[in-house]
Amino acid sequence: MKQKYFSALVLLIAGAYYGTNSYAQEVSVLDEIVLTDNKKASPLQLSIINNNLSKRKNHDAGSLFYGIPGFGIDKKGGYAMDPVFRGFKNEQLNIQFDGGTTVAPACPNRMDPVTTHITPEEVEKIEIIKGPYSVRFGSSLGGVINLVTKIPEFNPNKIYRGSIEGGYEANGSSWFSGVKASVVKEKWFFQADGAIKRFGNYESGNGQEIIASFNTNDYALKAGYKIDPTQQIRVSFRQSFGRDIMHPGLPMDTDIDNSTVSTIDYDNRLGDGFFRNVKAKMYYADVEHVMSNDGRPSVKKMGLATSTTYSQTLGGKLEMEMGLDDDNLFYLGMDLRNISNQGETVKVKNDVEVGRKQVWQDSYVNDYGLFAQYNLHVNDKFSVQTGVRMDYIQSDTKDPDPKFEHGNLPEGVHPDDEVNFSANISGAYWFSNVWNTKLSIGRGVQTASIQKRYVNTLPVGRDAFYYIGNPMLNAEVNNQIDLSFNRVDDNWWFGLNGYYSIVENYINSEIVKKPQPGIPGVKKFINIDEANIYGFEASFGFQIVEFLKLDVSGFYTHAQNIDLDEPLAEIPPMEANVSLMYDNQKWYAKVNQRLVDEQDRVAVSVSETTSPGFGVMDVFGGYEINKHIRLDASVTNVFNLNYYDHLNRPYKNMDSQSEYYNMGRNFMISAKLSL
Repeated sequence: MKQKYFSALVLLIAGAYYGTNSYAQEVSVLDEIVLTDNKKASPLQLSIINNNLSKRKNHDAGSLFYGIPGFGIDKKGGYAMDPVFRGFKNEQLNIQFDGGTTVAPACPNRMDPVTTHITPEEVEKIEIIKGPYSVRFGSSLGGVINLVTKIPEFNPNKIYRGSIEGGYEANGSSWFSGVKASVVKEKWFFQADGAIKRFGNYESGNGQEIIASFNTNDYALKAGYKIDPTQQIRVSFRQSFGRDIMHPGLPMDTDIDNSTVSTIDYDNRLGDGFFRNVKAKMYYADVEHVMSNDGRPSVKKMGLATSTTYSQTLGGKLEMEMGLDDDNLFYLGMDLRNISNQGETVKVKNDVEVGRKQVWQDSYVNDYGLFAQYNLHVNDKFSVQTGVRMDYIQSDTKDPDPKFEHGNLPEGVHPDDEVNFSANISGAYWFSNVWNTKLSIGRGVQTASIQKRYVNTLPVGRDAFYYIGNPMLNAEVNNQIDLSFNRVDDNWWFGLNGYYSIVENYINSEIVKKPQPGIPGVKKFINIDEANIYGFEASFGFQIVEFLKLDVSGFYTHAQNIDLDEPLAEIPPMEANVSLMYDNQKWYAKVNQRLVDEQDRVAVSVSETTSPGFGVMDVFGGYEINKHIRLDASVTNVFNLNYYDHLNRPYKNMDSQSEYYNMGRNFMISAKLSL
């Protein structure tokens, strides 16, 4: 712990030291990892999704990714949905919010991914760097995802602002509400918002009750102060409280989930000389997670099992921007992400304790990074970006279980420190004012997650096996190339992005103990030599008439385990989305058709099963009565289709075993009052 606070102190002192000089220039935005400048386009393979266009009320921030090309959703319940991008999942994706803040799960089954610690109503847009093509925002294997939350803008005619909203969903008899208030002055602002959600079990298309209820309470406080015309500081504090969250796709449900996240950002625009900008960020997050099998059929036979687990995440970043001129920019910086987990499972039968086991064994993984990036704007047609990164990794367990130690013989459980190197180069060329092509080549290295290193014989996979961590896992290495062609125009637009990825040391699993009658088998996480992933994302749209536009998008991912000569598990099937939308700012109407192919490429080694294709239609609408009152409504799954996504976890340890079917026809209505 002392080491963590020392690291934090070093970054803050360095940020204060470099922030002493100032010149008159506009302050940059702190929360975005992709900054708009005077260049035509970033050379990165990049997507920016404006959440305001979705017109969908989302259960949590993870569900925002439905319909975005390349994404699937790992759904274990009605809450805590985990995005999967191009087959990369969990810690293979660098998911953060507000330009760097992240939260490590306390639950070994990821009942609490980072997307549960902010509300979807807060998210203004989503920035996606497709692939290992950035070094400035932490180590990245499959890509960087940044959820940018809303910040009020200064308006001298509107210093005080506030809003209250509420809504109801018929399928599940669910309701949600939110409130926001802010004071925005020229030099400072303060904003407070909160949300309450009470969601019940819903019915699938054929009338089956689907266990999906959850209760959440969230609030966030943000404040910012402009020290002078060139310097600003921003702080945020947020807490989330989850209760009685059902996860029928997992062995247990969440009884309690409490999280706290604190962040401080500092930004100083130094001027137009060689030293141009200094940014510093620090954040700390802790999670308390309590889960049990109470209410499951297994409690009668096996007794009550309760797990209480914790995670702490300390992170920070210090970055200096330098430039010979506006066309030659250098970024040098260092960052850290220190994660530690604790917790245990207690089993009770007939009111007598019959067992106790360490879940995380008081383990940690620390990542200290150094990075350098160079951006070259050659001319109005050609831009290049290249970067290198080094990560120094420390990991260990402070309280190893003797059985865990035995299961990791002869290698042991105390790994040596590791050093990982990542590098990339990207270029963009504009054929005309609207057409461009982008090429990116990168090597991204991601150390093994704390779950895959230290989880202590728990059912964390899609199959019936228990899994044991492997502290000696090698870091995964993604060697990837992307090529895209794009048209950017208000009348019609087009994008086609193809990629090919060779992943070395891909983390898989092998059987170390075969199952016996009444006794589950055990698997251990291991590295395989190679996995290949390739595919494409495509989009097309045009403005039919004023206010009316058509959007079409789709993707395909093909992933193969070369060592086992079988497909990789949990790969979303081919998908297309077609939407027609009329929006004149006063009222809008949108029809969306989601078309998903069957998935017959499955991993037999983890008992993955095929899934059928489907097509589901949603309709959205809204009307702004005046500048203060807005009404929204939707009908999702209009034709009451009985369907499920391939990545939905099937029911485990429930009264009735089945696939996890999505919601049948659902009517939603909401109202918002703004002042």
